[in-house]
Parts: sequence; C-alpha cells; structure tokens
Amino acid sequence: MLGTHDAPGGAPGYGSRASRRISRRAAAGGFLTLIGLAACVRQPDGPAPIPAEDLIAHPGRDEWPAFVRQAGASIHEAYRYAATNPATLTVIPCYCGCVSFGHRSSYDCFVHEARPDGSVHLDTHALGCAVCIDTALDVARLEAEGMPLTAIRETIDHTYSRSGPGTNTPRPPASGTSAP
Repeated sequence: MLGTHDAPGGAPGYGSRASRRISRRAAAGGFLTLIGLAACVRQPDGPAPIPAEDLIAHPGRDEWPAFVRQAGASIHEAYRYAATNPATLTVIPCYCGCVSFGHRSSYDCFVHEARPDGSVHLDTHALGCAVCIDTALDVARLEAEGMPLTAIRETIDHTYSRSGPGTNTPRPPASGTSAP
C-alpha cells in the first residue's frame, strides 16, 4: 500500500516513507558528525589551562604528568603510544577537525614538541577527543598485528574520514612496513 505522499506506481517520491527514512538517516549522520567535531573543539568556558610545566612527559622513563596518569587507561595508552611513536603518527592524519588548530597529523593532537633531552611537551587536545584517542589506539593495534604502515593509513582514512576534515598529512613510504 502506498503512503499518502508516495509517487504513483509505488516509486519513492518527495515525502515518501523511503525518502523520509533516508532524510532521517542523513540528518542523524550530519548531527553525529557535528557532535564529534564539537567534542574536539576547545570550549572557551572549559577548565583552566594546564600550566606548561605540568605538560612535560619523559616517555623513556615512563614518567607522565598528572593529567595523563589520572585519565582513563585508554587515554594514558594513547598518549604513551603517540609520544613513543612519532614516526608512525606523523604519517597518520587526524579527522577530528583539529586542522583548524594548525595540526598536521595525529601526532600533533598528543605532542606539542619533542625535546632534545627525550622529554615531550604534551598537547592536551587529545585528552577530550575520542577521534584522536581511537585513531592512536587503532594504529597501535594494527601495527602490533603486523599490518604495513601504508595499509594502516588506508584503514584510518577509510574509518575516520567521515568524522570531519582531515589534516594535510604526508603519506608513508610505499615500500616499508614501518614508519621512516
């Protein structure tokens, strides 16, 4: 039986149940994308910024600032992976919208600066961004499974590119199984 707004012959037309379902799905997808982007954008009325001296980690000694130690296990693991695998995450884009902050790769969501003494000045952006955390953890898992870096990049692009605008990140070398 045709809906009250179905086109003649049963074809979905404007206002048909099928087009309303598609419209609802499209609206829901768009809404979820906006929520995802909003979750990663720094809020002006959020908590006070963490002083710079409290953003220093020493990954080689497994010494982490309080904000990382006190975060959940997945956040701590993502920061640990990012800080100790810069060559990998600098060729993996982030799709949370952080390109508007000047980020160039997933690495920038976690690390503001790597220092000559082996310490890193962390970035707090990833702390509140599920896209960043999930991307880093997925990369770590895929790398541990032995997936080549080029395939990891393709998987991340496919999985997260719908989340938001990506960073302009260089591709990994085509031949290697690990980062340069």
